[in-house]
This record gives sequence, structure tokens and C-alpha cells, in this order.
Amino acid sequence: MHLRTLVIERDDPAEPGLLLRRYARIGVCWEPTIGNWAWMRFNAAGQQVGAVTGPFPASEAAFEDAQARLGGEWEAEAVPIEE
Repeated sequence: MHLRTLVIERDDPAEPGLLLRRYARIGVCWEPTIGNWAWMRFNAAGQQVGAVTGPFPASEAAFEDAQARLGGEWEAEAVPIEE
């Protein structure tokens, strides 16, 4: 499974001028029973809370579909710092 974090920022409707930042943990994997790629959301405990199956021609297309449906930008990958 390939995992990424989607960062979604929106204006707070109750407090104009403040931003709400939400995170969505998205996993993409090949689903052999249907012969297609699927993406799913996970909660903070790592439990699956929703899934969407293709047809997606590749895993990257599944990530693009998740971003199109949920909005936001992908969090930058952490780069290890060597001392």
C-alpha cells in the first residue's frame, strides 16, 4: 500500500479570517478481487473509514481522484537530515 497525507485548508465559517486545517491519510493499493486500483481514507487509529475503487489506470490516478474529491494539497515527504 502506498500512503500519503492530504492537507485540506478552508476558511472557518464561524470565525472569518481564521483557517481550518484538516488532514486526510490516504492509502492506495491494488485490489486483486476486482482487478483494479482503489484508494481509502484512514482515521487517526489507522482504521479504514472509506474506500473508492477505480477504474484507475495506475496508483497515481487513484491519488489524483482522492485529491479531486477531497480538495487540498499533498503534504511534502519528510526528508531525513544528516548531521
